[in-house]
Amino acid sequence: MAFMSEPDLVLLDEPCAGVNPSLVGGISTLLKQLNQTRASGKKASSFVVIEHNMDFVMDLCHRILVMVEGQVLAVGTPDEIRGNKAVLDAYLGN
Repeated sequence: MAFMSEPDLVLLDEPCAGVNPSLVGGISTLLKQLNQTRASGKKASSFVVIEHNMDFVMDLCHRILVMVEGQVLAVGTPDEIRGNKAVLDAYLGN
């Protein structure tokens, strides 16, 4: 329903929360298709995804912003975020 009015910005707050893990890939595929369809059309949309499922985020997003205690810790591509020592320390306790 959120896409029916062709919004400029869509906020998705934890779209995988409470979802059966077997359906998460389908959500990612659908969002990628919506992004490609909208990007190729006359009116592009931006998506902001707030999510704790890092596999989902890494697969879906081309730019990631990581926050800790309300502060921006890192911004970058999935590869940059995967290799960021501060992110690893904050979230994996390294």
